[in-house]
Amino acid sequence: MGNKNMGGRRVDVAGNINYEVYTMKKFFILSLALLIVPLVLVAGCTAKAQVPNAKPSVTFTTEPSAINPGDSSNLTWNVTGANSVSIDHGIGVVNTSGTIAVAPVESTTYTLTATNDVGTITRYAVATINPPEPQLASFRVTNVVASISPATFTGACPRTFTLNGTITATAAGTVSYRWERDDIRYSDVQTMTFTTAGSLSTTKLWEFGETSSGWVKLHVLTGDVSSSPVTYSLTCN
Repeated sequence: MGNKNMGGRRVDVAGNINYEVYTMKKFFILSLALLIVPLVLVAGCTAKAQVPNAKPSVTFTTEPSAINPGDSSNLTWNVTGANSVSIDHGIGVVNTSGTIAVAPVESTTYTLTATNDVGTITRYAVATINPPEPQLASFRVTNVVASISPATFTGACPRTFTLNGTITATAAGTVSYRWERDDIRYSDVQTMTFTTAGSLSTTKLWEFGETSSGWVKLHVLTGDVSSSPVTYSLTCN
């Protein structure tokens, strides 16, 4: 551009223009920096706010926790702060909260897994199968045996005969029984209680007042089981 004579002074016009351009560039860069820096800070804060700072929070339960064979239990869960939630034993990916019925055939531990960017957390819920109640042995009378003493008697009457009986059962229980004669006479009904499987005995005294013969048997009314008849003979003098 050259120099100009301004009232006896020389002015470097090119230098002034270069300085002005430099000043404008500096102002523009500074303004751009003032604009960009807040945007970067805001974006950084926004990005930071979107990143979780803790693992997920999880509750996971079964209700009821103990069930009988064939019954079902409810798995209930609530998860916060997770990107994905899943439960094992074939259930798979689930929502962050919910309830599902399960019917395990044996005691089972269910595992819930919740994951986010910070990490993974697991929780466990157990469904316990109650043991089956013990089956009571079937009660029944398997054998009844009777005897009479004396089987034969000749002498003064009346005469008392002793009747002995044994009843065998398969388990604990109570039976009713009576003695029966061939002349259609019966004793009073009595009961016998078994506390376990086995045999119990009974005795009855029966008086005969005149010459007679016949049989006597022990009849268990519970189950309608009788002994074989036992014979007797009485001759009165």
